[in-house]
Amino acid sequence: MGAGMRTTACGGATVHVDPTLLPSRNLPVCKLELTLPLLEQPASLAAAVEQTMQSGAALFERDASPPFALALAGLEHCGYASLQRLADRLSESFAAYFPDSRVMVVVCDTDIAKALGQSLEKRLKERTKIVCIDQIKVEHGDYIDLGEPIAGIMIPVVVKTLAFHGREGDRR
Repeated sequence: MGAGMRTTACGGATVHVDPTLLPSRNLPVCKLELTLPLLEQPASLAAAVEQTMQSGAALFERDASPPFALALAGLEHCGYASLQRLADRLSESFAAYFPDSRVMVVVCDTDIAKALGQSLEKRLKERTKIVCIDQIKVEHGDYIDLGEPIAGIMIPVVVKTLAFHGREGDRR
């Protein structure tokens, strides 16, 4: 019925992580596609983040810690003000949908993890610890394993993609 594929990568040197939270295995991925115009429109950004968190809450356990890894994709460049708006929306929505989760995992495809992780940590205070890694490309529905830090700054990441063969109508 299905097959799987794995890739291994290392997150960039701009990670924000508490090493005591690692390793972490089999985290499902929920993806949020971002654009610069979206980041500059607070109402649209709030709606996109809300929809992603709502999807994560519907698909995964709300009391799991972490419930899933949030993948942020599509940003070529992100200025300070945009990053702060993003951190505001992510922290508010995560706290609302996952009040019992003590760990938030964010995977960025661009080099913003350290700044975003610090901004999220400032907003979520001591209630929720942040794992924020960058330069990892994942898709919605993938699973990731996060290993222990290498040389103190790089995080090995295994991306597991499930591939299923068959047509939608063939399910039994």
